[in-house]
Amino acid sequence: QGNLSHEVISGAAAFEGFKLFENHQRREGKQVSHGTAKEILVGLATAEAEKLIEKKGLGTHEGERAKHATRQNAEWMYEQYNNGDQYNPSSQGP
Repeated sequence: QGNLSHEVISGAAAFEGFKLFENHQRREGKQVSHGTAKEILVGLATAEAEKLIEKKGLGTHEGERAKHATRQNAEWMYEQYNNGDQYNPSSQGP
């Protein structure tokens, strides 16, 4: 159950962080550089992971594994979604 917990948390957190970032960028109508977008996305996803870790009461080790996996998932999602030097969420559908 420990592995499943951190995998589920990391996937959910990465998705939620990506969604928050994308919605914000659409509202603002802004483009951001590749590196900045990835940093912001990973930060939001990790913050979401922290919330879920606290809510689920994971131990320190499992929580760290979940945060690490969240960062990896968020970066992977960004790479799959984006091509090019600039990120413009308005150029793609939700």
